[in-house]
Amino acid sequence: YMSEGDNPTFDIDPEIERTFRRRIRQIKQRRSNQTIEENMDAQYNQPQAPQAGVRQNANAQEHANYDTNPIVLAHDRNRPMREYASPNLYNFAPGILQPTFEGNGRFEMKPVMLQMLQAAGQFGGATGEDPHAHLKSFLEICSAFPMAGVPQDSIRLTLFPFSLRDEARQWAYSFEPGEITTWGKMVEKFMQKYFPPTVSAKRRRDIVTFEQKDSETFSEAWTRFKRLVRNCPHNGIPNCVQMEIFYGGLNKTSQSMADASAAGGLMDKTYTQAKEILDRISRNTNQ
Repeated sequence: YMSEGDNPTFDIDPEIERTFRRRIRQIKQRRSNQTIEENMDAQYNQPQAPQAGVRQNANAQEHANYDTNPIVLAHDRNRPMREYASPNLYNFAPGILQPTFEGNGRFEMKPVMLQMLQAAGQFGGATGEDPHAHLKSFLEICSAFPMAGVPQDSIRLTLFPFSLRDEARQWAYSFEPGEITTWGKMVEKFMQKYFPPTVSAKRRRDIVTFEQKDSETFSEAWTRFKRLVRNCPHNGIPNCVQMEIFYGGLNKTSQSMADASAAGGLMDKTYTQAKEILDRISRNTNQ
């Protein structure tokens, strides 16, 4: 028994409070889902038949909804279930797009093009393969097939996947639809994939630390050094510094030969003059 002046207190059970709030959220979620289903039923059960143009637009919008709206996809009751497990053709858009032609230009794939690409050697992405050499060879082949009204970039973008094989060919097919639209973008992606910064750093280091080998002739050393520079065209080393690196890496006999051919000293010449002298020594050595 409690009098009117008593003010009783009760302990609140936190578990009951959490259960109550959880059930409130569940009720609201069920009501929201029911509203979505009712709206979808009303959308797909409209009695009027649209005209041809309206029906075409509606079908296009329906396909767009399949790609962007998961609720439409989940509640679609008029689509055959087999289509959910089958690939859609409109998802196979090419990742490499050709530039548009102006005038009456038309690209025609000729068998001799593919034969020349195979004869020059396809690039597979292996460690020992040189991406610079592949691009240079590929551009030479493309320049051999000029077509009136067809840009060179279009020829290159069309033929480039055929110059690849194995892992590199699969890489070329991995682009998003319409990702590659210019030849410059294609070269950028190719070099990022197969000539990463670590490779650039190693090849630049090979140039800077060049030394003539014990069993290497002057001609062989000059040829190897030029190949090192050619394999890293973006090395950033000035031409005069390259010549200084090569001269400093020669043994005493080769340095004396270069100075004697330069009539006093190779380092007193300009880069162009020194290169001509070294090329002449290399030819004479080979003869």
